[in-house]
Amino acid sequence: MNATLGIDIGGTKTLAALVGPDGAVLDQARADTPAARGPDAVLRTAADLARRLGGTGPVGVGAAGVIDPATGVVRYATDSLPGWAGTPVAEALARRIGRPVVVDNDVNAAALGESWAGAARGHAHVLLVAVGTGLGGGLVRGGAVDHGARGGAGEMAHLPAPDADKLTCGCGRTGHLEGVASGTGLARAYRLRTGADVTGREVAAR
Repeated sequence: MNATLGIDIGGTKTLAALVGPDGAVLDQARADTPAARGPDAVLRTAADLARRLGGTGPVGVGAAGVIDPATGVVRYATDSLPGWAGTPVAEALARRIGRPVVVDNDVNAAALGESWAGAARGHAHVLLVAVGTGLGGGLVRGGAVDHGARGGAGEMAHLPAPDADKLTCGCGRTGHLEGVASGTGLARAYRLRTGADVTGREVAAR
């Protein structure tokens, strides 16, 4: 089967998929991300999903946090994945599954995927904003991911947002866009204003 294996490691869930040369998803598997148990448990979960789906050849990984694309090491991460900063994701996963692994930030990978076979197909320049456990941004210029000088190009989680001046961001500070516009931020802001303890997904549904 001519398919590529991709893994998305987020703060809430980990998703693996076999993707055909036309971008079609041929098979997939998911699991809750055991974030509270630390990086080793997170990597073990990703490796288990990879082995379940199989395939051959290199594995592409989109991971939460600021990633050094040359080494696959996490440069920076919020408390959504405790202890994640400094994790050598590419090396550790390659060792676990016995295949080469390439890693980039999860939203960078999503932006590139959308420009290749998704909603932004045919566009050379793309900004993708992803609302999940946190808030991420990915920038594609000329058909390639623009990482910027330190790997944070397109990231907007920590832009100042007046409505978030009393809300804690995933980085631990207040006043950032992620504090009000991420899934966890939406839930927290909604709870403060209404008293209702619901998830960000439920807030969006309402």
